[in-house]
Amino acid sequence: MNVASLQGKHSIQCSLRSNFSVNRRYLVSRPFNRSRPSTGIFRCKPATTNEGDVSGDDPAVIQGLESKTEEEVKIAPEETKSFLPFWTMFGLSSAGFLETAYLTAVRFSDAPLACPTSGCAPVLQSGYSSLFGIPLTVLGMLGYGAVALLSLKGATGSDYEKDGSTKDIVFFSTIALASCSSVLMYILFTKLGGESCLWCYSSAALSFTLLILCLRSYRWGTKWNEFPMAFMPGGTVAATTVAALLIGFQNVEVSIAQDIDLPYQLPTVTESSERKAVQLAKRLSDSGVKMFGAFWCNHCYDQKQLFGKEAMEYFPYVECYPEGYRKGVTIADVCEKADIHAFPTWVFGNDRIEGDQELDDLDAALKEYTDFGKK
Repeated sequence: MNVASLQGKHSIQCSLRSNFSVNRRYLVSRPFNRSRPSTGIFRCKPATTNEGDVSGDDPAVIQGLESKTEEEVKIAPEETKSFLPFWTMFGLSSAGFLETAYLTAVRFSDAPLACPTSGCAPVLQSGYSSLFGIPLTVLGMLGYGAVALLSLKGATGSDYEKDGSTKDIVFFSTIALASCSSVLMYILFTKLGGESCLWCYSSAALSFTLLILCLRSYRWGTKWNEFPMAFMPGGTVAATTVAALLIGFQNVEVSIAQDIDLPYQLPTVTESSERKAVQLAKRLSDSGVKMFGAFWCNHCYDQKQLFGKEAMEYFPYVECYPEGYRKGVTIADVCEKADIHAFPTWVFGNDRIEGDQELDDLDAALKEYTDFGKK
């Protein structure tokens, strides 16, 4: 089509069924389909000049078009699709799932909790660790798992899934996670005295990062203006999450920071010792092996019960909270220097074993340790 032939009584109206505009040359109508930009097909047609239209005789329209054809008209994207960084979100939510799965396994198995700070166990065993009888670690595991699956679907799905319902559901899920973390951080600092719970901080960091990634993917300040369309349902999700947590926690009365003040008092060992337990305790002590523990630690007490009361005379025990447990009390220097993060911890020179152990396992570890020392 030679544009020059259309000069005179007709103007040129071009429509592009896509999210594109024509660069300088043609008068372009707005996109017909704003929700799903297509491949972008030019359609030019002559039309009579109406009132308010740009006249075909207007020099601004005619100038420079005589030698141009449709193929020579340049088009430029007016807006682009905006997808979530699904693979990044899949990695972060998978990390959150693994973290909460580990904490759930520790809770139900009574295994020792690995934590580089001293505040993890008190917080995770407090009254705020469950909601309506369900451990928060289980709810967190389900939440992170849902985001991970949806992110994987978005990463491997079509453009429609990436920019459609999958994106919105991931957004609402991250709002729920971040809202939950906000309430728990508030409780940690106002009710639990700001205990140094590394697991709590890492989960909050993951949930807030996921939410920020979602917010960055929504188009702001453009004609699409996606965020306001998601604001109302997103706000409802946040309000519902916060309300559920506040209602579920309203009857929790124990505050670790204010109410718990445990004076140092070792529990009494009541079980009788077997002969091999007494002998093993002597050999462990003579070899310089130590068991680091805390007087309030149930697993430490179970380990002592396994050895029995007669063996306590030789039992190589090191107390990490000799001043009791309350706000402001830190772990003993000897335990800090030994880099103890879980109770009980058996230390065989440079090697260590965490958790309460069977006598035969300790005997085998001692033989390996002494044999290695003789070499």
